[in-house]
Amino acid sequence: MNKDIKHLSLDELSKILGTTGNNIKRDPIYKDIIKVNKQNPQTTLFSYIPFISKRKKHDRLLIDYINDINYINILDLDIEEMDNWCDEDLLPFKEYTLYDFWHYLINLYESGYIEISLKTETIKEKNIDWGFDDDPSINVFLNKLPSEIDVKTKMIFDTSDMSDVYSFIGIEEDSPIENIYNYQDLIYQPGHLLNKLFNVKIEGVGKGEVLCAFLFSGRINGVSDNYDLLTNQGEKIEIKSPNKSSFRFGTKAGVGNYNFYKNIEYTCKMAKQLIEKHNNDIKNSVSDDLYTLLKMLSSDKEFRENSIAIFSRVNSAEISSSILELIDLFYHIAHTELHDSEFDLQKDFIYEDVFNKKYITNSDIYNVLKSIEYVENPEKFKIDIDEEIKSFFNNIDKILLFNEFDKEIYLYNSHKDISVQCISQGGLKVIGKNIFKDNNNIKETFEKWKKNKELNFYELYKNTLLKC
Repeated sequence: MNKDIKHLSLDELSKILGTTGNNIKRDPIYKDIIKVNKQNPQTTLFSYIPFISKRKKHDRLLIDYINDINYINILDLDIEEMDNWCDEDLLPFKEYTLYDFWHYLINLYESGYIEISLKTETIKEKNIDWGFDDDPSINVFLNKLPSEIDVKTKMIFDTSDMSDVYSFIGIEEDSPIENIYNYQDLIYQPGHLLNKLFNVKIEGVGKGEVLCAFLFSGRINGVSDNYDLLTNQGEKIEIKSPNKSSFRFGTKAGVGNYNFYKNIEYTCKMAKQLIEKHNNDIKNSVSDDLYTLLKMLSSDKEFRENSIAIFSRVNSAEISSSILELIDLFYHIAHTELHDSEFDLQKDFIYEDVFNKKYITNSDIYNVLKSIEYVENPEKFKIDIDEEIKSFFNNIDKILLFNEFDKEIYLYNSHKDISVQCISQGGLKVIGKNIFKDNNNIKETFEKWKKNKELNFYELYKNTLLKC
């Protein structure tokens, strides 16, 4: 096998690096790695280690690399206690970068220590005679289905009125997927052929996929690609059939792969260190509103009635829409309070000095807060979230949603049609904007504040809420 990574696809390279193909950027000419998971390749392990997430395969591989460095350099560090390593323990890792780590994995692959399974088609052409001599198109359709679900679909045909099968198969072969709306009532009608086909599923092939392939003469991809159905017109369709209005988003391993979430984790870490080590200094230096939010961001448990322990929710990757709004609110309030403060930001200074002091000044506090990307630019928080959804549409043309909650069908043509509702079970859950109306209260308030920066942002925000 050719071990030259220039000949590897992004999906194949992603298996070496422990991420997804969408999260790798390469030099267009020399095919070298420019970015992985949106990380700067020159980021040192010293600065990255405190934010390692064991939920991500990329970071689990990085832990093995760190352990190799530990062993080779006789550092005598306990890898199991990495979360408790102090700055002195981390100092030897300043000379290693994420770029070094990526090429360490590539060297292992090129040396034959890492084997990857190259991508192959999951669905192979079959030539089974299913016994439908009256209409050969039924045989063709069943032979295009993945194994196991072809048998289940055949059983549906065997127990159905064949005149229905003959009349509906391939009826929309040359039509756009939008024509699915013509069959909405029949699809949700219990006992009807289309309802049975809608509900048939196996692992790797979800509800609705067989139905769409049946009506539109499409091909189901199973698990062989980043979309569920390729229509006869060449459109790549992702099909969802949730029991509620929201649905799980994308095919990435978890929310830890998203840049905006890494920033949330960094925010909580900074808040926790500030509150634990300099609580009184913080309380006397910022507004009550900002202090309360910092307490929430740093908390593992509710510290007073009606408070929310945001830190613990972020740690477990369970963040409701209301908590996402509180995090967004923190970024905006912090920005508006610190917008005219002078600072000289040095991240090493933050780690090595501020949190080791007995007392810190307002300037120190502002340095820490302004090291948070979204405090410096609060509007980028929602932009980055939107970019993650946008990247999903790089692989597909449309999302077809069979909403079993309200027995409706929705078609989403771009990232502009959906928005993030919450984070659950370590992944993003999104919802159609036609179902969930985002009132953009924070954005509206920020526009008002920019016109008069002497105003109190939180008071403006509350007034905006009163008008809703």
